[in-house]
Amino acid sequence: MKGIYENDRKIEAVINEKLAHYPPIMTQYFNWLMSTGKTINTAYVYIKALTHYIDCEFTDIVPHDFYKQIDESSITRFLNSLDTSCVLEENEPSNSNKAVKWTALNSFFQYLTPVYVNNNPVEHIARPMVGKVMNSEYLKVNEVTALLNKAQQLNRGKICNRDLSIMML
Repeated sequence: MKGIYENDRKIEAVINEKLAHYPPIMTQYFNWLMSTGKTINTAYVYIKALTHYIDCEFTDIVPHDFYKQIDESSITRFLNSLDTSCVLEENEPSNSNKAVKWTALNSFFQYLTPVYVNNNPVEHIARPMVGKVMNSEYLKVNEVTALLNKAQQLNRGKICNRDLSIMML
């Protein structure tokens, strides 16, 4: 359990370092995310997506009330720009990446509404569709047998019954 906690602390430190360069509302949003039960990894992905948007939209100084300047057209422009990417963050632009960024922006504006802004500009933008996941391809019986036999040959005396049982399952 200690390793998981240490990893979470490292991710939290990275997030806090990143948020130090943005308006305080971003830190408040991060704290809100954590209070809603989101994992640190989800919060990291959301913060990364949100800061990517802010960096694309506000190239110079980010105003403290930057969120009041955001409208549907700027979000749509940003999501469309991910095909050509105004800031290359991902290896490949994909609808999956767009959907994550849309979800992060939607979450941010859900946090802001109704205290800081009157409406959520993301709610009227269609969430990018994510394609179907490829069907799994399974090994045939003879391929599984060959795999198990090869594992036993290569690990003579080194493979324990527990490991062999796991492989056989």
